[in-house]
Amino acid sequence: MMSSKYGWGAFRIVAAVATVSAGLTAAGVAWADDWAAVEAAAKQEKTIVLYSPASDLSDAIIAGYTKAYPWAEIKTVVASPGVLTSRAVTEAKANAPTADVIMVPRGNQKALVGGDVVVVSQVPNDAGMTPSNVDSSYRSHPVYINPIVFLYNTTAVQPADLPKDVYGMTDPKWKNKIAFDRPSNAATGADFLASPRTAWGDDKWMAWLKGLQANNIFITPDGTSAYQAALRGDASFAVQSANQLSGIDPNTPMKAFAYDNVVNFVQSIWLTKNAAHPNAAKFFINWLISADGQKVIADSGRAPALDSVPSPLAPVMPPPSEVKYAPGNSLDDFYADPDKYLAVYNQFWPN
Repeated sequence: MMSSKYGWGAFRIVAAVATVSAGLTAAGVAWADDWAAVEAAAKQEKTIVLYSPASDLSDAIIAGYTKAYPWAEIKTVVASPGVLTSRAVTEAKANAPTADVIMVPRGNQKALVGGDVVVVSQVPNDAGMTPSNVDSSYRSHPVYINPIVFLYNTTAVQPADLPKDVYGMTDPKWKNKIAFDRPSNAATGADFLASPRTAWGDDKWMAWLKGLQANNIFITPDGTSAYQAALRGDASFAVQSANQLSGIDPNTPMKAFAYDNVVNFVQSIWLTKNAAHPNAAKFFINWLISADGQKVIADSGRAPALDSVPSPLAPVMPPPSEVKYAPGNSLDDFYADPDKYLAVYNQFWPN
């Protein structure tokens, strides 16, 4: 998950430059709208206000979308997911102008739904999305994924020695040798810790957390800091997104290891209830999760949520035959009520 150096008010207006067609049909999908009418209305509305978690991401999306649809105009507000969510909730309460679409992780679902910020928005290209990444409620749509793996320092540990499953992290031999970002961030570390709870049940899950606490986890301010701790040798490995390795110098002594049931962090996009340009927003969402839109995501250095689009992380991830992913619903309980998880985390790793 990426943060931004820009504040709320960093608006950009971009004019369109070229034409490309994006597929909009998908057999077997039922949606409430006449899609031809949605497209016609989108052309009339033209503008989309996008809340984005990163400037490089929104720049890439703007370039791709306005190339495909030269009638489009996109304004962006770039900030961290927490800031964007808080802003959208405040705007919804005040019935004030807000985003048409907001791109934040599903860890923000409770705030967005409870604040009456977002609505269900099924679109045609939902039918072609990789099933394990789909939000079955269709409040959100997956944009990109970050596999949460063990990033290990090859000078400190060999892959054969790493835990084959996450419970193995409680082995005392890993005391003072594991880093992850502060769970209260509700980011990578929080997702990772939440993932096995439903499958294991609370007794095993709590025993695991106690074992991790006993091993004196190196808690860092954010995910990048966890990666850097392993790179420096302050830890043998970090629990972090594989995209930390994208584009690094090949001589850097860091590699990714896939434990059993790798957790995927999923970045999502949501249609707001008070969208001023609802048809343009739906049309935009449909493009973003299409093969064309997902190619733009991949070209930005992120792993597309649509499996049929090649991932830029393939060179740094273990071969697909060696990676077993956690079930797509493994984080549904966390997304529905992250506060109850954060309260538990705070018992072990206080803010």
